[in-house]
Amino acid sequence: PKSGTTMIEEILSLNGCVDATRSILRRISYLPKNENPHGISENFLKFLPKTKWSFIKTHTHFDPKYIKILNDYGVDYFISIRDPRQMMLSRYYHVLNDKNHWQHKSIVKLKLKEGFKRSLFANNIVEIDPIDEYSNWIKNHIKNTNKILKYEDYINNPNEYLNELSNYSKINIDTNKTLKIITDKKSDLSKNFKKSGRNKSTFRKGLLDEWRVIFDKEIK
Repeated sequence: PKSGTTMIEEILSLNGCVDATRSILRRISYLPKNENPHGISENFLKFLPKTKWSFIKTHTHFDPKYIKILNDYGVDYFISIRDPRQMMLSRYYHVLNDKNHWQHKSIVKLKLKEGFKRSLFANNIVEIDPIDEYSNWIKNHIKNTNKILKYEDYINNPNEYLNELSNYSKINIDTNKTLKIITDKKSDLSKNFKKSGRNKSTFRKGLLDEWRVIFDKEIK
């Protein structure tokens, strides 16, 4: 989360790849009730057509059984990462705007620095600190794939980023058309959060180093 996954989802959709979890053109069965809501199930994959482009975007926790499911069905995957300092700040703003988030009540009335610091730590609802969860996720995934997209690369060189995405996904991406549409759709988070369902977007500013503004010695 907060590393450009929604943007990747949009790019693939714009260039002819079908989102298997949203389109009527694909048949999938959803997760069993005893599975983690961010998990991967073979029910996602067993009905997908072998000769048509499909994708699934997840914020899946790392688990060897998920990797096994992907391998069993011959599904390729890549991951998206971001500078953890900016990702955690972006996550903080997301929590502020999402009243249903488990941390919302604990930080919404705090000033920026205090709220941000509080957002880095778990509570009695979630046992692992968000920053540790992110770190462990990276360490585990890079043992299984060298296909890694970095959000900073998109900001620094969007054309090269799209080429990399094209290589990983095997989708031919119309760079000029794609960049124009993404630029035109950028808007502030408060407006996007008023939309319903999957139309809701968490895209905010997408800056590289906004963290520098608030990171004092204690936060670092």
